[in-house]
Amino acid sequence: VGYQVMARSWDNAGNDEGPPELEEFKIDQTPPTVTETAVPVEILNIKNGAIVYVDYTGTAEDSLSGTTRLLTNTILIDEYGEWDQDLGSSLSGTASVEAFCHGSNSRTYTFRLTARDLAGNEASADAIVVVSRHR
Repeated sequence: VGYQVMARSWDNAGNDEGPPELEEFKIDQTPPTVTETAVPVEILNIKNGAIVYVDYTGTAEDSLSGTTRLLTNTILIDEYGEWDQDLGSSLSGTASVEAFCHGSNSRTYTFRLTARDLAGNEASADAIVVVSRHR
């Protein structure tokens, strides 16, 4: 949204700053556009303690603040709460997860990228990786 403002002022001695100039500015109320992917999206259950590496990649764009001015953070959320990790500000990387699920259930890992622009608008995107007993 674009706005315009015009202002003129005088000090206590009556000095005038001169004719006003029209200033234009925008207020950013739009959150960044964020995507997140992870590979592989499905992992076969192996055994307790077995480690598998997952590559994650995200994008974050903002038409008003620009991509170089976005604050980003990726976290890994384990459904079991055992492998939760703060993966930092990088948009891509590799994380280790456990290829194990209890009983006949599956286990979900969520890679969540959050981006915040300079105006404080925030958006998140998730990529889901599932450990399953069967493919």
